[in-house]
Amino acid sequence: MSNNHPRFKHYPQHGDYYKMYPAYRPFVYWINEPSYRSAYVNTDDHGVRWTILPGGSVADVPALKTHFEQCDIIIGGSTVFGVDASADDKTISSYLSSDDVPCINLGNRGATSYQELLLFMFMQPKFPKIRNIHILSGVNDCSLAAMEGSLIYDGYGGIFGQDHYMTYPYMSNLSVCYDDQSYNRWRMYNAIERRYRDNGFIRSIIRAFLGKAYGNEPLRNLATDKRMSFERKLEQNLKNLSNQFSSWKALADGHGASLRYFLQPCVNWNDKAASKVEAECYGADLKVYPSMADYANPAFHTSYSKSVKALCENAGIPFHDTNDALHSLGADIDIFTDVCHLTDSGNRVVADFIRQKSNA
Repeated sequence: MSNNHPRFKHYPQHGDYYKMYPAYRPFVYWINEPSYRSAYVNTDDHGVRWTILPGGSVADVPALKTHFEQCDIIIGGSTVFGVDASADDKTISSYLSSDDVPCINLGNRGATSYQELLLFMFMQPKFPKIRNIHILSGVNDCSLAAMEGSLIYDGYGGIFGQDHYMTYPYMSNLSVCYDDQSYNRWRMYNAIERRYRDNGFIRSIIRAFLGKAYGNEPLRNLATDKRMSFERKLEQNLKNLSNQFSSWKALADGHGASLRYFLQPCVNWNDKAASKVEAECYGADLKVYPSMADYANPAFHTSYSKSVKALCENAGIPFHDTNDALHSLGADIDIFTDVCHLTDSGNRVVADFIRQKSNA
């Protein structure tokens, strides 16, 4: 995204989110930048965003078992993380927290549904008794499927940037273990990404040069045809999601926790009239990522939500569509900062909806 995007003008805090850089971790592949500090967004040593309790204190993950008897968990991608929230206390997780029961923010930016499941599995030993698990998800799986050339593996799913990280030896984080030369290549590549992140043309030239210099060899034994259609990739995603729901149900039952799936808000998945700012920001994204139109439309939402709801019912997991909370809202309120990220007001609306459904 260029820093000329209207989000930087309307939401100055976006600059701090833009500067965050993911950190590699095995199996989940990345987490949010650990120990990030700014006036708007802060993370702990695990890349978990601070949850601010009503009294103003931070729910510190390493100390949760010491200070709390129970907690709630909300997990998803960057919408859960709270991209574009003006402060840590303006996220969905903070809005859902009480001084006695914090709601821990397991939002991992850019995570697909399998990454969400794995992150929970790695983090669960750090929590006291878990009361509620809220999955707020959906858009990232659809966005990945809409990307031309993306790969969705049977039984394994897919991740954003898998070609970027895995196709070329000089790009791979996995190569840093082997020798100094590989490590230096990796450091150089990441320095290039940081320096020229706003200039795709320069990055493409440098990537082409490095690929030629270091042996531009694509992944072998690809499990999925990169020409697979959007519809076929969605079908594969839903099959994988069914398997994940079985795992989620078993995990939740093992903790004695209440588990709910909330389909996250998305532009054109509800009847909300777009405000001027919403239209400007989404329009700018659509010019850069025209594939958004494949899923950010009412017909797709109707079909996709119906499919996910059926999978939830089959797994015994309550399903709720947070877009239902936006139907009555008009163009006089800004809810979205792009296709799926939310303003402070949007986070409040979604949090109130989750609380209402959880208490029903």
